[in-house]
Formats: sequence, C-alpha cells, structure tokens
Amino acid sequence: METEQIGLLALYVLLAGIVSLVLCRAYRPRHQFIAFLISLWILAEGILDTDAFVIPLGKEAGFELQFDRILLLVFGVILVQRVLWVTMKRLQWQSLWYEVVLFVAYLALLGVLIYHQRTSTLPSRDVLLIFSGWLTFLCFYFVVREYADDGLVRTILASILCVGLASSVVAVIQFAYDPQFLHVGSMREAFSGRVRSTGVFREEFSHSYFLIPGIMVAYTTIKRPVVRVVTLLLLLTGIFLSFHRMSWILAFIVLIAMGVFSGSARAWKYLGWILTGAAVVLILAVVGADYIGQASDLVYQRVTEDTMSGRMRIYDVALKRIQSVWLTGVGSEKTNAYYLDMTLAGWKVMASGEIGGLHNLYLRLAYMYGIPTACLFAAFLVSLAAFYWKRAREKYVAFLAAAYGSVFICANLTNALIFAADAALLLAIIAGLAAGMECRGIAFGWNERLFRLQG
Repeated sequence: METEQIGLLALYVLLAGIVSLVLCRAYRPRHQFIAFLISLWILAEGILDTDAFVIPLGKEAGFELQFDRILLLVFGVILVQRVLWVTMKRLQWQSLWYEVVLFVAYLALLGVLIYHQRTSTLPSRDVLLIFSGWLTFLCFYFVVREYADDGLVRTILASILCVGLASSVVAVIQFAYDPQFLHVGSMREAFSGRVRSTGVFREEFSHSYFLIPGIMVAYTTIKRPVVRVVTLLLLLTGIFLSFHRMSWILAFIVLIAMGVFSGSARAWKYLGWILTGAAVVLILAVVGADYIGQASDLVYQRVTEDTMSGRMRIYDVALKRIQSVWLTGVGSEKTNAYYLDMTLAGWKVMASGEIGGLHNLYLRLAYMYGIPTACLFAAFLVSLAAFYWKRAREKYVAFLAAAYGSVFICANLTNALIFAADAALLLAIIAGLAAGMECRGIAFGWNERLFRLQG
C-alpha cells in the first residue's frame, strides 16, 4: 500500500475518531467509553481492519490483532465484570426468548468445533480463531443491550447516518474520478472496466448494507423535507454505485416499509420524490456513460447477466457433501473436503478458502457445521425479526431491528455474511439497542425526535 494512500486512510480514521468524540459529548451516553468505541467501529471499521492498522503478533501467537479482536477483548472483560456484579448483587437477568435460541445455536457451534478438534479435522488454533470470531457478535450484542440508554441510541444512530453519508461521497469519487480513492478492498469490475464502489469498506456489499440502515435513520430523523430527500438520494446513489443487485432490491423494499410503518401520508409524498430522483440518477448514470456500449454493458453485466450457473455447481457439490456430514459438517474452508469439493465444482481458484465460496449463509452453515447448527442460527434470525416486527409500529428502534434483521436474512440468500462479518456485527449493535430499550421499558415512537439533528 502506497504511503499517500496510508496517509489518506489515517486521516479518515482521525476524522472518524473526532466525530465519535463529538457525538459522545453531544448526546452524553451513560458509558461514554463504550459509546466511543462502538461509534468509532461504525465509522471506521472498514478502514481499521486493513493491513495498515492491523497489529501483527508474530508466528508464536498465530494471528493478528485487528480492531474487531481488540473490541472482543475489551467488551469481553466488561461483560465478565458485569456478570460478576449481577451475580454478587443477586440481581435477575431478564432474557428475551429469541436470545435462548441464540445461546443454543452457539452451544451447538461450539460442540461441532470441539468434535472437529478431537477428530483432528481442525487444529486447536483454528477452532479458537473461528469461535472467537463468532463470539464478537455476542459481545457486541450484550454490551449494547446492557448499556443502552437514550444517549447511546442517539450516538449509534447518528454514527450510522454519518458513515452512510461519508461512504456515499467516497463511492461517488471512486466511480467518477479515482477508483483508488480510500479503496481498501478488492477491485471488482462493474461494467466496461469500471469498478464497483466500496466507499469506506472492503467489499461493495458491506458498503451497501451499512447504507441501508442509514436510509432508515435519515428517513425519520431529518425533519426538513429538502434535506431529507437530498440525503436519501445520496445514500441511494451510494448503494447504486456498489452495483450489488440484492442491495438494490432490499433498499427499495426498505423504502416501501418505511412508508407503511411511519403511517404518514406525507411519507408517501417523500417516497415519490425519492423514487423519482433515484430513477433520474439511474438514467443519468446510464446515459452519462462514455459510450453507448458502456450503458448496454451496465444493463447486461449488472442486471441481466447470469451469475447463478457457476454458483449452482458449487451448491450441487455442497449438497452432496452435506448428505454424508449432515450432523457436523466439514469444519472449515481449510479442510481437504472443502478443497476437493471446490475443485470438483470447477472453482479451483476458490479451493484454498481465501476467496469466494458458498454464496448462501444457510447452505454454508450446513456445509461447515451441520444441518442442526444451521437450523438453529436461521431460527434465531427469524425469531429476532418476528419479535421486533410485533413492536415495530409503536417503537422506532424495534422497527430498525426488525427491518435490518429481515434485510440480513434476505441478504444471506446470495451472500454468506457469517456472524463475524461487519454487517452481522452491525445487526448485533442494532438488535442490542432494541433489546436494551425493551428490557428497560423505554419506547421511542415514530413521531419522537430521536436526537437533535435539524438536517
């Protein structure tokens, strides 16, 4: 990575840290240190997990210290301290029913990993790395759940909106001027040599799945009509420039859901403006291509191109493998079974497990850890969404959890966003907020101002 690029990344992280401090100072959450770390993670996670900011621990340790792992250690200590305090004070911990499903799913995953370690399929180091990655989801969820208050809600929602706007602006610059600008991930072609914009994230789908909750926040909290429409159009432009088809579909569905659940006739008027503006942006993007051929390439490569045939070959091989390892799966991408299956599917480039793989979370879980574990995690996601959909009309934060939970469920039909992925950790934060407000009996209605943003 060039020195100039590292300098830009460091500048972005510095600005993200300043914004996080400002938000914490403005909204005064009860635990500002926790709020600052969560806000900084939302604003700069995609940058901080790059090689420029990773702390190598050497061959003896066997892994690198990434920002996610630092937060796992910090939040883990905080949670242990909190559990000990609750136990000593003999306080009762209130559990929500979908959390029971989550705990059972994690116990099943741990049992499968221990089985693979005992049968020498996976070394102990791999078991530790895999399970610690999944534990990050639990730590994020329960830390936010335990310390959720009015200030933390405002800080997190403001952070989601800020990173959405920042990533959208960067996405426009990447597409229109310099594809390398703050680019930290893979360079994937969109059409006619143009690359997919990733904003301030490593992957284009991560960029989109952070912008979608930004749409939810902006739709409700920005009160000035013109500023609201312009903000939403910028976020939609950022999603469009990712050239990720599933996120296009989900962003449209979220806009419709916002109109339905807000229960306002004015909301539908805004929605009409937004969709009209989005259509204009789409037309300008197509007509404004350097050549007419690029416009047709856009339609072919990102709208009508068949990308499922190659995946179906992988799915077919995976389903055959699952029949013989339905209880425990193969363990990980580093096993001989995975290498053989990817080779048989005609994707030897993916056989090492470094890139690609099964583009479906539920099939991936069944393949890696067995059908029972896959069913338990799928049941958790469905139960989480169902729990908060019942409360979505009265409680705005519940709507955020239900809607983003549903987005996550649908997104994983074409992606394998495991519970250690950035989009999954964002779900843990949003769901943790909703759970904390639910346990404390605090309701935020749709007509209440969640934080003091004037637009």
